[in-house]
Amino acid sequence: MHKSLNTLAAIALSLSLATPAIARTPVPIVDHHHVSWSQNANGALDTAGVRDRIIEACQAAGWSVVPGNAPDTLVATLVVRNKHTIRTNIAYTTDTFSITYHGSINMNYAVKEPDPYGVTPTVDAVQVRTEVIHPHYNRWVSTLLGAIRTRLAQ
Repeated sequence: MHKSLNTLAAIALSLSLATPAIARTPVPIVDHHHVSWSQNANGALDTAGVRDRIIEACQAAGWSVVPGNAPDTLVATLVVRNKHTIRTNIAYTTDTFSITYHGSINMNYAVKEPDPYGVTPTVDAVQVRTEVIHPHYNRWVSTLLGAIRTRLAQ
């Protein structure tokens, strides 16, 4: 009896210590719209030049890139430890680019519906749904954004 209680306590302790490392509280997705960069002294890039530099930045940061469905768009995919996959849309012009959520695997993506009894984000007094995801998503996309801005500024 005493041995089984010790075993049960050990299991409970190990689960309580392991859970925070496994389960991360989802956070709202941060999309990046109309991001600009410092133009280099050699002049502005045309659309093809912007596309090529975005592709170079993505690949250098470990992302794979394919053309998007719309003109002047790309879909960038990052696979982390063969466990997590994220996909982003990258739309671009000669002056700006945008990175938005496209999809994910094993990233705890969910849409939180408005809570009629709690505090819910509003836009013009209308409650809105909130897309949430594993917190590392925003960090990985932010790193990609920095790599693209750096490459475009060269």
